[in-house]
Amino acid sequence: SSGGASGEDCLQAIVEMAPMLLDDENGLLAIVSEFMNPPSSLQYDPHFAINRGYSLIEKLEHLWNSGNDGTAAASSADGILFTNEFPLSSETYAGRRAVPNDENDLKRWSEHLISCEIHSVSPGLLFVKCHSTQDPMEEKRGGIITLKHFCVPKSTQGSIWTPHNHHALSFTRQMLWQNIL
Repeated sequence: SSGGASGEDCLQAIVEMAPMLLDDENGLLAIVSEFMNPPSSLQYDPHFAINRGYSLIEKLEHLWNSGNDGTAAASSADGILFTNEFPLSSETYAGRRAVPNDENDLKRWSEHLISCEIHSVSPGLLFVKCHSTQDPMEEKRGGIITLKHFCVPKSTQGSIWTPHNHHALSFTRQMLWQNIL
């Protein structure tokens, strides 16, 4: 299926609909995806963190909040986005997506990523847990989400996607339990 020009259309639709579909008290959303322009732990670089005026975290929060059309009470939530400590540059990503040894395809991928303002890409995990609110003002304006971002440290065992990276598994589990579960 198509993810749209930037590859984010499916992610956008899921995040926009989730507040209206999940249980207000204990609904849990878990997404495995590639995330465009994730924050980096190395250094702040606005090209890596900003995409069309929003940081990735702000963009996800905006999508959650924009899905409420007023016909359903949107859930409030807390969430965590995990991405790799070292996101792939758009050049590296284009090289992995292009047909091997096809310079024209590599050029198309590179130009496409530039046109979509994608400067870096990381595999990631997004977890969101809904909760009810006791704040009447929050209920009037619909649910809000507060997201945290954690870079999963790379180790000698690999990164977030490496199946046997026990360090990444332990880190992810610890951050989930400390922050939203």
